[in-house]
Amino acid sequence: MTAAGSRWTVFAALLFVAAPAVADQAAPEPGAPVNARVDRSAAAQASARVPESREFPMRKKRLTGSLAGTGMPLLEGRVRFETKRPDRVRNVPASLFEVEYATVPLRLGLAESASLNITAVRGRTGAGAMVYVFDRDTDWDLAGEAPIVFGEEDGVKVARIPISYRDVVGGQETPRSTELVLNEPKPGSLEYHFDEMWEVTLSYGGEQVSLALQHMGTILFLDVNASGAYERIFYPKREVLGLGSRFFQIEVDFSNEKLLMKETDRKPVDAGHPAPDFEAAVWRSDRVFKLSEHKGEIVVLTFWTPLCPGSKAEAPLYHALAKSFSGDARVRFVAVSKDAPTLEAYLKDHEHAFTHVVDPALWDTYGVTAPFVTFVIDGRGTIVTRQFQAGFKGGLEEQLRALVAHERSARAEPAR
Repeated sequence: MTAAGSRWTVFAALLFVAAPAVADQAAPEPGAPVNARVDRSAAAQASARVPESREFPMRKKRLTGSLAGTGMPLLEGRVRFETKRPDRVRNVPASLFEVEYATVPLRLGLAESASLNITAVRGRTGAGAMVYVFDRDTDWDLAGEAPIVFGEEDGVKVARIPISYRDVVGGQETPRSTELVLNEPKPGSLEYHFDEMWEVTLSYGGEQVSLALQHMGTILFLDVNASGAYERIFYPKREVLGLGSRFFQIEVDFSNEKLLMKETDRKPVDAGHPAPDFEAAVWRSDRVFKLSEHKGEIVVLTFWTPLCPGSKAEAPLYHALAKSFSGDARVRFVAVSKDAPTLEAYLKDHEHAFTHVVDPALWDTYGVTAPFVTFVIDGRGTIVTRQFQAGFKGGLEEQLRALVAHERSARAEPAR
């Protein structure tokens, strides 16, 4: 047997072998693919499965400035001083005059430690200089706390203060630490942010995505281009995360330094399930691509972005594959991007044999968070395979050619 014949035998066996028969299994409709029985069984098993929950550890990381790509700074604000003294503050330096008080929130929105704050005072010395004193160990006692000393960074007065505090979870105290960054843009005006974030990598079904979190914040940031930067803001209270064909609710547990991922009841977008129908305008055209109008055809649907290094590396391979099928009207290659300017800039210098559409909402419909994800959809509108990055290494080309040959055979159509 030739090498090509051997490869065909292997992939045909992988794609089209029927599952063992069971008493209540429905027979395929006349003319349906041989693997229709397998598809139905997979869908039935998925619908009966128990939703999954997973935990992932968070990693603490120092970060200055803003989160790359989002323009969103870390938890920050202006330190607002007032003359009213908080009841719990003790041992304010007696050498200060015209004293004012402020609090900086150390963490937000968590049940047992929601009100944890850092106390600060400002006042003038006998020589008239303005000084700031912060409660570095968060015990409301300023005894022994030295005035803040500012340095200069990029022409701005900046001070970095180590902060220690005790986190309370279930009645148990755990010592924690962080760094508070202060800058004085003008005399008497003080701003703060926490020079800290948390990172976590989530994985499911062979796919993964990285997230970043503000210090004790409630907003997540996604590395949606697999580029090492965080480009998209994610609101866990009102959004779900698509990963590995499933949809998850995300919960943050700062106290235990972990992130919880809980599966929702949204239907999976995976092999053996119907592909969600969609309608999207074709880029630089007055045409519209509607999936349901292409029944009887094989659709290769790829979610990608030129901003992703993996997407850029594999794009030429997908272009060559699409070009090799350019004479076959029953095979369609559709690439889904998020924004037109990025797509247009890339295609100015690169060949493309795809039908391109720009539709950010379609990424959510198909549960795609990070590229490069490819779906192969058969002539009945059923997803045959879902590939995450490195599709060619996963046998995508061989699977596609085997599927094309199979559907021709099912129609008793002679090969070209």
